[in-house]
Amino acid sequence: MSVFVLLSGHFLFFMYAFHAAISIRYWFAIDIAIRYRYRSYPAFPIASSDI
Repeated sequence: MSVFVLLSGHFLFFMYAFHAAISIRYWFAIDIAIRYRYRSYPAFPIASSDI
């Protein structure tokens, strides 16, 4: 029984790490798209990088 709990714990951890990696990739894609769209406004990238 303890082996099953250990495996399920590892499974949950890997699922959490996988979800975190997707979220980080998703936010990086949004940030790049915003910088690309508003690159003609010089103040916007500075403000977004300060956040």
